[in-house]
Amino acid sequence: PGALESTGSHHASPASTSADEEDSPALDWERIVDQFPFGLIVLGPGQELEHENAVCELMLGASVKTVGGMEAWLALLCPDEEHRARVIESFREHVWRNQLTRTFSLRSLKGKLREVEFRSSLNRDGGITIVLQDVTEMLRAQEAQRHGKLKFRALFSTTENGVILADRTGRILDANPAFLEFVNLT
Repeated sequence: PGALESTGSHHASPASTSADEEDSPALDWERIVDQFPFGLIVLGPGQELEHENAVCELMLGASVKTVGGMEAWLALLCPDEEHRARVIESFREHVWRNQLTRTFSLRSLKGKLREVEFRSSLNRDGGITIVLQDVTEMLRAQEAQRHGKLKFRALFSTTENGVILADRTGRILDANPAFLEFVNLT
């Protein structure tokens, strides 16, 4: 076997010089952030909007910037007065003050009810960065799974036919009351 030789990088970019670095355009971070698969809101220490990516408006049909602030945005997305008060209070206490993750039911401007998770973290300047994610489908799937388990458990425990659940090795994991009665076990 021959000696291993360096083949160089698989990237076809020339080595840069300091003159090249000065002439290269700065990255367009706003365009990059707009491509994230989640909403991103940056609030200053007085809850003033510093940045909002395009996903926020796409997700719910309204922009924090055009509505006039975070609480006005939440109010717009909560048409029911009682629910609006609870969401805004929870936002203030849990998301803003304590940087806890909360999920709020918000109605998009298209009329669709969305479950949106707000995950916040404190910034050095005293503001916060909030990541918003639409978790509607995930929560619906979890709820459907929970209902399915409840239905199965009700059917399993009340059917008059004896039923056992076993693993691949044949070990019995569970038996319904009808089976226990059939084999005369408690």
